[in-house]
Parts: sequence; structure tokens; C-alpha cells
Amino acid sequence: MKVTNDLIDYKRLLDVASSKPYLKICVGFEPTAGYHRNITYCLVQQRAECRLLSSLSCVRAREMLYKT
Repeated sequence: MKVTNDLIDYKRLLDVASSKPYLKICVGFEPTAGYHRNITYCLVQQRAECRLLSSLSCVRAREMLYKT
């Protein structure tokens, strides 16, 4: 699911998550820019768990997934 950096998509994400109350929300962010601050604040206010992910780990995961 792609989420743009605006309140409308944050609410859409929360609506999808709240439709499945038996699931715990844990969101990971690669903090390469300032975009993650707004959505993290919004999600934490709704009691979602947010984690910062290592940029190096993300690069290695992308290489592993998309290497031809």
C-alpha cells in the first residue's frame, strides 16, 4: 500500500488498519528525509508502533529482493 505524505492518506491507512482490530500496527521507516516525521506523529497519536530502520539494512534488503 502506497501512502503519500498528507493527512488524507494517513487517515486512509488508519481506516484500513482499524478495519482489522485484531492486528497490531507496527510501521518501519527509512529516515533518509524529513517525510517520516509527519506520518510518525500521526500514527503514534493513534497508538501505532513506529520504528526507524537502518538505511544500510534497507539497501541490503532491496539488493536481495531485486537482484537479477
